[in-house]
Amino acid sequence: MPTKYSLVHTPCESGTYPVIPADYSTERHLAPRLRNNPLVAALPLGDLKHGGIASLFERLPEKPSAEFLRADPLTRAGELPTLGDLIYNLPSYQEAAVASLTAWRESYVGRNVLLPIDRMRRHLVHTASAFVDGKLSVPLPPGLRMTATSLALFGFPGTSKTTFLRSLSANFAVVIRHEQYKGQKLTLDQLPHLYLQIPFDATVKSFCLGFLLAIDDAMGYTDFYRYGLAAGGIAEMVILMARAATTVSLGMIFIDGFENLRVARGPSIVIMLNLLSALVELVGISVVCSGTPDVQEVLKPGAANQRKLELSGEIFFPLMKWDSDELNDFMSVLWGYRYVTHSSPLTPEVRKAWFEVGGGNPAFMVMAYALAQRNELGGRELIDEIAFERVRRFNMATLAPAIRAMRFGRTRFLSDMEISRHINDLRKQLGAPALPNASFKSTGDEFEEVVREQAKCAGTGTPRKGKATADSYSLPPFENPLLLR
Repeated sequence: MPTKYSLVHTPCESGTYPVIPADYSTERHLAPRLRNNPLVAALPLGDLKHGGIASLFERLPEKPSAEFLRADPLTRAGELPTLGDLIYNLPSYQEAAVASLTAWRESYVGRNVLLPIDRMRRHLVHTASAFVDGKLSVPLPPGLRMTATSLALFGFPGTSKTTFLRSLSANFAVVIRHEQYKGQKLTLDQLPHLYLQIPFDATVKSFCLGFLLAIDDAMGYTDFYRYGLAAGGIAEMVILMARAATTVSLGMIFIDGFENLRVARGPSIVIMLNLLSALVELVGISVVCSGTPDVQEVLKPGAANQRKLELSGEIFFPLMKWDSDELNDFMSVLWGYRYVTHSSPLTPEVRKAWFEVGGGNPAFMVMAYALAQRNELGGRELIDEIAFERVRRFNMATLAPAIRAMRFGRTRFLSDMEISRHINDLRKQLGAPALPNASFKSTGDEFEEVVREQAKCAGTGTPRKGKATADSYSLPPFENPLLLR
């Protein structure tokens, strides 16, 4: 008889990620270390060459035609948001893509489903308690070494970190259905990645529930979030997250907005870092964290785990420097998307005025160009240094201190300005979508362990007696982790 914790996984196509059959044809292009592993062989971009990385990050919409430029100014203004659709291949993308793809594939090296030791790991995760000798533990077979790694991406707001993450992960936004590998039956659904945001309230519980909800949304037939709501403690939640990740063969999580942890109170930061370290070391999921430079302040309380979140190092997304080849080419590419009627040259004076407004920040440079055109449509119909000076004085005046702070590296000043709010206000005016916030709602509460630790730090409150255990309520029974459908 089914119980209230019974899960019946029925294959369907209702998830947000399309289901595709596993294709192992590009396996021969992989490094020998990565071959004979179906979870690696089926990943997209298996035959991608180093020179082909640029194609992942270059999206140039159609330029306005001479016929369109004869249209009414209001009609032309409707095309200005096209500038927000443009993706320019920044040099930092190359390094970040190589590191991310390497981490992605490496996460599966220690989790080869064809090996007996991994089959043992899968069954242990689905049958063992979350506690061993009173301590939280995700069970692993003796001798198994997880190969997942971590990477940190840093940069000021607007330096295209989120654009990079979304552009790269878009190629992996699928559920890969395995049926047979080299004559061996393999009934398995594989979720290559999740894209998450640190919640605006930075609670550990909200992040964990968002993790489970993202899996349910992607797969369409799982129900992990419902059981996450019933989890009474971190131990129960962690073992549930481990089971969920194992069930769907999750490879990578991209965590954006890492600087949101600045609002966390006391031990919440360390607990969150411990949780992410557990996902890497015990569950075998590679993690890529993205945040602004002041995230270094967040990582100080967990210095040991800071290293664990940067196992593959850190990559900084810099501002474009004045008169650099990168900046000049960036301006030249954008200059082709003029919706004013007068064609004028991109002179050194215009470049300088443009740079003074945008400060070499890709998002601000695009914003300044779009605002300059919006101001001139139906008026002078000309983009020159006067147009950019008007933007600097009237349209982006509140951002001027932030731009100066970025150019001189004053990160604390940037944090105090709440720069993202100003960016979203301007993006709204341009008709562009707002920058992403948390992809799930806050629960409004926190795990008891976190509350007790916060009370200790504050010197108030009385810790609740007794110790929660993973066996204090029944976790949902899962099917054989190698026969998921």
